[in-house]
Amino acid sequence: MFRFSLREVALIALIGYLFTACTEDGLITGDPIATPPSIKFVNETGFLSQDATINVGESFKVKVEMVPGSSDLNSFEVLEGGKRLDAKRIQIVGISVANNPQLIVGASKKGATYEITILPDQTVTEEKVLTYAVEVTDEDSKSEAVALTITTDIPFTALSKTITGVLLNQGGPPNTGGLDLDEGKGTGSQDASAEIQDEGINTDVANNINWRRQIAGVNGTSLRVVNFKAIAENLTFKGVEFKEQVFQAYETGKELDGTDLVTPGTSDKTNNEKVSQPVKVGDVFAVKKGDIYYLIECTKVTETDNNNNDSYEFSIKY
Repeated sequence: MFRFSLREVALIALIGYLFTACTEDGLITGDPIATPPSIKFVNETGFLSQDATINVGESFKVKVEMVPGSSDLNSFEVLEGGKRLDAKRIQIVGISVANNPQLIVGASKKGATYEITILPDQTVTEEKVLTYAVEVTDEDSKSEAVALTITTDIPFTALSKTITGVLLNQGGPPNTGGLDLDEGKGTGSQDASAEIQDEGINTDVANNINWRRQIAGVNGTSLRVVNFKAIAENLTFKGVEFKEQVFQAYETGKELDGTDLVTPGTSDKTNNEKVSQPVKVGDVFAVKKGDIYYLIECTKVTETDNNNNDSYEFSIKY
């Protein structure tokens, strides 16, 4: 038989009282903590689940699994760079949608997996990096998101041709003074196949210095003086490998600013043409005819003293 002292009985009674008080006063009871929904990318062939690079104009697909927390799912939306993406650039299971965000209905409120196709901005003209997120929200307005970073790349197009051509003095023999940049062949100064022409001679000055050594566009062609540093710090004519670089050379180039001298002594009689300064070795011009862009560099200038067989040699890229 166990015997307890009065002190021990009092201690046992106190412990019992404290235990009862804690449970009855609710110190260890209460509402459960509300949990938000969860969302994750499904790693599956044909769907992105991590950062990627795509070409401009391409779309990409993600598959996302959404699971409710304390409350049913309510909706989800797609964000581009932190902003709501236009619904026209979203498809769910290959079907275009009218709204972003999308309401979640029926059995999907208890959890669902969605296949989402996203079309990034198609108007970019240079590499662009954006974060795309899918955010799910439940009936208690609690939300969770999953995201990846997409780099939209501008694909480069290889040059069609790299050739050379010789442009002769317009004041020389018949059918000279023009250059067909597509084939690198000399033509007459007004020939339909020519893109550039020489400006000929000025007989008002001495024969040994009467070649104007200027060029201009012909048949609707325009020329600009190239500034490679406007494209890339160390770019040169030799380093140009893509059509996009040729286009940029024209877009960033400077208008021709030579003097178009037309007198009774000049062989070219067209007034107010945009002409170059006297051309020298190393000069680079960007040329545009219709939707074709050319890059030409003068690699040689041959001047004659007693005839009009002067010429330039050009390297041509397009």
